[in-house]
Amino acid sequence: MSKMFARAGTRGLSTYVKVALREYRRYQPTPIEVELNDQHLETNCYVLAFANAAQYGNNAYIAPRADIQDGLLDLCLIDGLSWPRAVRVGLGLALGTLPTSGGAVYHTSCHITVKAARPLGFHVDGDYVTDETDFVVSLAPLALEVAV
Repeated sequence: MSKMFARAGTRGLSTYVKVALREYRRYQPTPIEVELNDQHLETNCYVLAFANAAQYGNNAYIAPRADIQDGLLDLCLIDGLSWPRAVRVGLGLALGTLPTSGGAVYHTSCHITVKAARPLGFHVDGDYVTDETDFVVSLAPLALEVAV
């Protein structure tokens, strides 16, 4: 969806909602394997998000329990997305209740390996980057230098 949002030409909540509704009807979950914390997970993936902070833009709370100072990434995994579950996910994003909505599963780790059956489009901080089948996501503590 990040690719379609980037191609939409405009930003903002209304564009995001339009793209999300259009892509919801088209998208098929992708089988993935995830390695983290000596665990091996296999599931179908509708949404796979890595967060160091609680929210996306537009106050969409993808990982409301994320702590930018804990040295861990919060992985949010949303598998099969029936229409009722999609409504729960949407409300959970808006209200910050996604972890308790039954719409997503969460894990925390500082190093995560993903292998997907087909390329997954992904974005970094809201900007579409590319499509990949195999990738590693890791947290580099104290890597950001800030000039004041």
